[in-house]
Amino acid sequence: MKIFIDQADYGMVNKGNIALLQMALHRLHDLWPCASFDVMTIGPHLLKLYCPQTHPISADGRHNWSGDREKLGRQHRWLPHIAWRSAFELRDAVRRFKNQEAAAKTKAGPKSRSEINPDVSALPPLSPDVQQGLRAADLVVATGGGYLCDSDKSRAIDVLLRLQQAIDLGKPTAMVGQGIGPVDDPQLRQVAQTVLPRVNFIGYREERVAPPLLASLGVPSGRAVMTGDDAVEMAFEARRPKLGSAIGVSLRVAHYTGVKKQHVEEVRAGLQRAAHQLKAPLVPVPISFAGHESDLSQINRVLAGYRAKTTRWSRFDSPRQLVRVAGRCRLVVAGAFHAAVFALGQGIPVVGLVQSVEYATKFQGLVDQFAPGCVLLPLDTPHIDQRLEEAIKQAWEAAPAQRPVLLDRAVTQIALNRTGYQRLVSLIRSHHAVSM
Repeated sequence: MKIFIDQADYGMVNKGNIALLQMALHRLHDLWPCASFDVMTIGPHLLKLYCPQTHPISADGRHNWSGDREKLGRQHRWLPHIAWRSAFELRDAVRRFKNQEAAAKTKAGPKSRSEINPDVSALPPLSPDVQQGLRAADLVVATGGGYLCDSDKSRAIDVLLRLQQAIDLGKPTAMVGQGIGPVDDPQLRQVAQTVLPRVNFIGYREERVAPPLLASLGVPSGRAVMTGDDAVEMAFEARRPKLGSAIGVSLRVAHYTGVKKQHVEEVRAGLQRAAHQLKAPLVPVPISFAGHESDLSQINRVLAGYRAKTTRWSRFDSPRQLVRVAGRCRLVVAGAFHAAVFALGQGIPVVGLVQSVEYATKFQGLVDQFAPGCVLLPLDTPHIDQRLEEAIKQAWEAAPAQRPVLLDRAVTQIALNRTGYQRLVSLIRSHHAVSM
């Protein structure tokens, strides 16, 4: 059994997407213990660091790593993970030093509409690495993320067109752990309406928006099911016997979150007042380490001036290490989606900070699944610093009573997730029956 995986975070810089990839690999391995996995990436050594059982496939078409699989495998068997992490940290520090001035002068933005070709009849040619992987695959899977939306349209279209290529090759296809919507952009809708109805299975992570949106795109109802977020189980398995004593903090300033730099000072004021009154240390829970949207840089601004805080962090720690950090908390103030998932899955309540429609929609799915332990605060709320201070104190007091409820909700989500993945077994059996 050969499984080809198109994953959302080719650069391996978002811990949430890496967690989704790891959990998808775990689920698929449980279903097919002898399967081999080809995974698209632009960082083969990072992929092997986080997912050592996989084989890298060049996502940008510039390389062909299929001939170097044994070499990559030997390198990662010989050197321990701590050595690889140290090497990556050193390389990253050198790159930041060299590129600091250039980064200040130029900022890479999303592709313009003119750069995106939505015509699925004019697909780009497959790179040799991708072509080989797709042709050899018994199943093609797009792992989870929140990229099926207008703000990430270029990446969404790329993934959808690759699924179209797999479908044209006669391969069974699946999308798992998907956060979906909004999809109002005409080009994205055109591609989605062409490709999604032909995908054999879609597992989505929230119930309110995804079903009507997928129906409007022509997806038959029987092909799409609610599975929740794949990373809930990773968090649940790491839960501690009792709540921690810290307040976890995440925040993301990005075009798709709608969070502006002026919001950071308001969050800082309300958070630090509450933490001081509760005598709670503050702990960073960064999810994205991408240069243009580094969570840690914004979290450090929020924590500035507070004495009881943790400031050390390794960019190349695994998602499970980040989950354990969240487990030290009594509550998490989450401005990044998977910081909330990592907390809620461990029975830790969340105060979610939202601004854009897209992020409010994503977090509302968590509210639906984990209420009353997940509450949302729009950052344009008047006197947001005072509202945040009060919300933190309320969540702190309610945390012990809410923990068993949240853990029960996590168990429900895990059961839905496992049931959804079981559908893939029937999908493969049906495909083999038709092919014979």
